[in-house]
Amino acid sequence: MVSLRFWNSYCRDEGVRAICNFLSTGKPVQLMELLNNKITPLGCEFISKTLHPKMSPQIVILKLDHNDFGSEGMTRLADGLAMNSVLKMLSVTYCKIDAEGAQALFEILIYTKSVLEELNLTGNVLRENGVIKVL
Repeated sequence: MVSLRFWNSYCRDEGVRAICNFLSTGKPVQLMELLNNKITPLGCEFISKTLHPKMSPQIVILKLDHNDFGSEGMTRLADGLAMNSVLKMLSVTYCKIDAEGAQALFEILIYTKSVLEELNLTGNVLRENGVIKVL
């Protein structure tokens, strides 16, 4: 499995843009980890566009843990992931996603062609209303 891992590099949104531009050239990356890189909702938008079905994404595992993009970032991610039929594992632990972001998570999970098997939400503040919305 070809992987791309940036841990604690603080590449921020411009780094994410460069990574997404690299991926758009058709590189066969199946695992992407961008852990603790200070990614904001803008970076999530870049990732979303890269993982949209029209881009023929190949990423099977996506880990964005410890980035404080919150519910706005989750909503932007869902724009591409809500129609993704390749992604099997999504981890967004400690990303400050609250009950507002639960709707975006629900939209990802409800897609009939989704092959998502694992969703890790540890450390977020979905609370009761958010968990109910996701489930």
